[in-house]
Order: sequence, then C-alpha cells, then structure tokens
Amino acid sequence: MGQNKIENNEFKRTIAVVRFSAIGDVAMSIPVVYSAARLNPDVKFLFATRPAMARLFVNAPDNLEVVAYDLEDSKWKGVKGFLSIFKDLKRRFNPDTIVDLHGVLRSRAIGLLGHLNGLKTVTIDKGKGDKKKLTRPHDKDMVKLKSTIQRYADTFEKTGIKTDESFKGLYDTNSDIDLTAGGRVVRQPSERLIGIAPFAKHKGKIYPIHLMQKVVEKLVADESNRVVLFGGGGDEATILNRWAEKYDRVVSLAGCRLGFDVELQLMSGLDCMVAMDSANMHLASLVNTPVVSIWGATHPYVGFRPWGQPDDLVIQEEDLCCRPCSVFGDKECGYGDYRCMTMIDPQRIVDKVNQVTHNS
Repeated sequence: MGQNKIENNEFKRTIAVVRFSAIGDVAMSIPVVYSAARLNPDVKFLFATRPAMARLFVNAPDNLEVVAYDLEDSKWKGVKGFLSIFKDLKRRFNPDTIVDLHGVLRSRAIGLLGHLNGLKTVTIDKGKGDKKKLTRPHDKDMVKLKSTIQRYADTFEKTGIKTDESFKGLYDTNSDIDLTAGGRVVRQPSERLIGIAPFAKHKGKIYPIHLMQKVVEKLVADESNRVVLFGGGGDEATILNRWAEKYDRVVSLAGCRLGFDVELQLMSGLDCMVAMDSANMHLASLVNTPVVSIWGATHPYVGFRPWGQPDDLVIQEEDLCCRPCSVFGDKECGYGDYRCMTMIDPQRIVDKVNQVTHNS
C-alpha cells in the first residue's frame, strides 16, 4: 500500500477538482494538487481533465486519481455533457466538494450542479479586473499580480484544504528514466543538451522564427551543444525538421506525437530549455529543468510565471510602454510589427543559455 493511502481506503472526504484546459494551466495546477494530496492523506482527490492531459500526472500521490473526459465525444459534449460529467463523478466517486480551477461555463455548470445537489463548491478567482488594468493600452497598473499557482492554492484554501510549497518536481531522480525519447535523442559524452520550443498558440507570444533560427545556429556553433526541437505537426514540423536537416547536432521531435509522459522524461534530462510563454515552459519547469523564457505581448506580472524558475531567466523588453498588451497574447499588435519580440537580439538568448549551461 502506498504511503499516502489510509487503511481500507476509508477517506474522510472526496474532493473533485475540475480543470479541462489548457495544457499550461493544467501543468501549473500539479504542484498545488500534489501538495494538497500529500498533506491530506485521509482525503481522496479526483482531477477531472481531458485524456491527453491525464498523462501529465506522473508519480501522482496514491490518494489522487485522474479522471479523463474526452470533451469531443458526444457523451461529454455541450450542455448535456455538463450533466453527464457531474452524474459520472457522483455515481463513481460521490464527492462532497467540487473545486473549480477553470472558471469557464462548463466547469461552472458542473459546480452549480454540485451546489444544487448539496455539495460544497468553490471557483477560482482569476483576478480579471487587475489583469485588465495591467494590460490596458494606457495608464497601466504595472503591479506583479498573484500567480496562477497561488490562485489555485487559494481556491483549495476555501475548502479548508491546506497546501504548501513542498512539491519538488515530478521525478525524484533521473536514474530510472529513459532520457532518449525512444532512441531519437542520444547525448554524447560531455555534451550539453538544450531544448528549444519556439512556438505558442498566439503570434504575440512567438519569437520570430527567422531570429530563433539564428539562436539555433549560434548554439550549435559550439560543438559541445546538442539542440532538441519541440513542436507540433504541420507547419511547425516542416520548419523544425528543416532546421534539423540543415544543422549538425540538431534533432527535431516536432510531429512525433510522443506523448506528454515521454516528453517530460526527455525534458528532465535537458541542461536548459528555451521556451515562449507556453505549455512547454511549464512542462520543463515541472521536471526541474532551467527554462529561459521569452515574453512578448504577455508579461510574467500577469500571473503565468512558471513554477520554480528564477526571475533572471526571463527575457523581455521591459522598457516598452505598450507591454503587456494582452493576458494571453491573442491581440493584434497595435503597431503591427510586434516590436516586443523583434527587438530581442538572438545573442541575448544565447548568452542566457550559456550562463545556465556553463554554471550548472
């Protein structure tokens, strides 16, 4: 029996946590949820999310169970799906509490159904008003807002569940982890392994591709560096595979569909990861890999700072009065040139990576 389980599985409470997207947001919940579970071994925790994201929950505490719902399946889709998910949770686990870490229509509907059925329900306070003040075009209130991770912890606090900062990463050691991504990556002796994830969901969060190619070129000019490229399929795979063909010691995993669990293993063996304000920034952080993060239209002050990463690994143009213009990077640039990204010299990124890899 695992150390976090109590005898005969007799839990005094059962708490259902709801967060269906996005990848980075689910990843940021893990330090809090793992902490809550380990501090409260007599409580059963459920985490309702999408099937792909269930694979993020590596080495989960024994009293945490991930429940996956494919929201594209007609059974769980739409208004009828809200009711079906709640009924399924109630039938299978009979929770007494719903913790909504998402705060969208679907999760709020599940919480409302819980409330109508006598369950305690709490919903995350996203701080939308403060975020609006921080991202408005003029007279920005440039205040470092509460992190999303802290907002998750505060939500648990409303249920009487304590959390702490005891989470140390998804892996205790790399000794038993396959760091080769199915043989696609082979580190040579005395070689430094650097990951680069150059894409994000929105243009305002993507460092210009032609400039990132220069970063890759400069890094592999040092024969002790090997670069591993992370990306999706389609155009992303086309671009990154082209770089892998052009440069020695560059490997592209774009479009390989390895799964989050395999990618997390590989990330844990990197000496450094270069990422945008994106899911890969958060994934690498969960496995204690130093992340050089690049921020454009968004800003760490908004609250999406990665877990456990020092502020000095952030690269951004701090003197632009237009930043941040967006919480998620989804707004068109007011100047049309995305100067928040184009003004960042590739050498700045290379120097920061070298600072990390040469001091580790």
